[in-house]
Amino acid sequence: MTQAAHAIPLGIRVTTYAKLERIVLAFARGDLNLLILLGSHGLGKSRIIHQALPGPVYWLDGNTSVFGLYCALWRHRHQPVVLDDLDGLYASRDGVRLLKCLTQSEPVKRVSWHTDAPSLLRDEIPQKFTTTSRVVIITNDWKTLNRDVAALQDRGHVVLFQPSALEIHLRTAEWFWDQEIFDFLGERLHWLQEASMRHYLAAWTTAPEYT
Repeated sequence: MTQAAHAIPLGIRVTTYAKLERIVLAFARGDLNLLILLGSHGLGKSRIIHQALPGPVYWLDGNTSVFGLYCALWRHRHQPVVLDDLDGLYASRDGVRLLKCLTQSEPVKRVSWHTDAPSLLRDEIPQKFTTTSRVVIITNDWKTLNRDVAALQDRGHVVLFQPSALEIHLRTAEWFWDQEIFDFLGERLHWLQEASMRHYLAAWTTAPEYT
């Protein structure tokens, strides 16, 4: 696919937290090799993954180089890998190549890096190794940039999480502490163009405006 990048319309559309948690638990059990979790910000996606994977997990969010990721995969081999909001990684040819190796369908994956040999030697990291790590990619925006990204997507399960404002409100009730603000926003859910748990926190930090 060489045309302009476009947002992926395919995948399993999920609208409830209960169903999303069942899918995430399937990954935690080892039933899924690659889970691509796509959804707007402020839905608690990362929290659900955290709760489902209580053991040793390599969790990476923010920015990283592809070479840095390779080194980290060696140090955390055989652990589940969570890549949270690293859109630049799959926009990189080397990043997609590395992820394709990591997300092979076989239980044991072969990962390699054929440049920066002196740096690898200094840090006692081999240029190739095997691992049983499985991968979760959490993102707000998944795009098919080329055939390699499409091939990466085809190796796993794409879940498009789109809960309603009421569903988000009910889930927020499990942890949000200010009943007055909670009720205030609950009465105005129909006003929200894009519901988010962050609205509750933002309202709490500016409480006098709402009370």
